[in-house]
Amino acid sequence: MKTNIFKITLMACVTAGVMSACNPSPKKEAEKVEEAKEDLQEAKEDLEQARLDSINGYFSFKEEADARIAENEKQIALIKEKLQLEKQEIREKYEKELDNLQKKNEELKLRVEENRKNAKDKWEAFKLSFNQEMDELGQSLSAMAQRNMKK
Repeated sequence: MKTNIFKITLMACVTAGVMSACNPSPKKEAEKVEEAKEDLQEAKEDLEQARLDSINGYFSFKEEADARIAENEKQIALIKEKLQLEKQEIREKYEKELDNLQKKNEELKLRVEENRKNAKDKWEAFKLSFNQEMDELGQSLSAMAQRNMKK
């Protein structure tokens, strides 16, 4: 009989231990919920900061691009003004080239406006290609201005 009572008591203790281990305390659950809320708040703050950084990045890039485009427009106007002093055949040749460069400048201006809402990876690729094209356009305008000055 003593062994039966001992066995029953041992089984009751083991069962109670297993049951208490399976059911975590309400304090631990509350801590986990609180930690999850904090993590969610941090994620929201990080997302907002990333959004603001993206907006600021776009506007600073756009400001720089607009300045370069405006500079190109001034240079185009200056070349056109100087071309008026040239002979008709030379003027026609350069005006066609200048019109192409002016169209390219306008296309770049539109591309900046259209690419505002691209994903980050696409935005980075766009900025790289835009800057390359803008550099090429600036070099073409400079070369044209140099040729026009020599004549």
